[in-house]
Amino acid sequence: MQAMVARVLEQEKAVRQVLSNDRKTAHLIATWQDIQVLESLNKALSPLADLIDIISGEDYVTVSTVKPLLHHISTKALAVENDDTELTRDIKERIKSCLTEKYSDKEVNMLLDMATVLDPRFKVDYISSGDLADVKERIVEEALNEDKVNVLLQSQEDSIEVTDIDLTSESQNDPPAKRRKLSQLLDKSRPKEAMSSGNENSSLTPKEKISRELERYLQTPKLDTDDNPLLWWKGNKQMFPVLALMTNKFLCICASSSASERTFSTSGNIVTSKRACLKPTKINMLTFLSKNL
Repeated sequence: MQAMVARVLEQEKAVRQVLSNDRKTAHLIATWQDIQVLESLNKALSPLADLIDIISGEDYVTVSTVKPLLHHISTKALAVENDDTELTRDIKERIKSCLTEKYSDKEVNMLLDMATVLDPRFKVDYISSGDLADVKERIVEEALNEDKVNVLLQSQEDSIEVTDIDLTSESQNDPPAKRRKLSQLLDKSRPKEAMSSGNENSSLTPKEKISRELERYLQTPKLDTDDNPLLWWKGNKQMFPVLALMTNKFLCICASSSASERTFSTSGNIVTSKRACLKPTKINMLTFLSKNL
């Protein structure tokens, strides 16, 4: 809509000239009041054009950008300016009111907060301090409810147990005197934290392990906004295995319905009046090929 309004304003003189050449269309010439309304509408909507394009994508992560974009809209894009007309200000306020109402649901906000935290570009930048603890706890709970996470944690415990057994069997083959001298030298000078760190992870509960992994992740440097968070998680999944599994669940969500609507449009172009006898399975195959080739 904004692009159409901007185009009309750009070609106003040409449109006026064409309409004035014919008496039957002369009444369609825009008056100065009409031009003023279009200019006010264009000024209110033009800052949102790029944001809408970003949030409507399907080839990159979008759900974690909702909170940052909402913050940008409320603080910059739709900020009231001194030269705004009354209509422009009213449009901006109505848009902000609609967005506030649309994202007022607690569960929707929690989903957006978790996705934002799991995006290494933003993390906790757009999470209120009062909600941060609840968001962290919810991420841990969601991880505990995932079967893949439980299998991963169990495999880590099993590997720790196997390593301990191997180390014990090796130590039994060493000469007792050498083993005693080594322990006398190192145990006295080793810090208490280092002595207990070996068995620390094995004694933690699954919830504590996930919480520690989350805290370690939040302490890492943030990515640049233009970087791909999925590539970052691909390269760091060994360091944060549980959270890497959670990103598969959250960061795959599309922030808008534009992607699904484009898919229906593709299906509509395949099924025409001359191709109305296609079976549903064939339509699904053709749609898949059209969207993925």
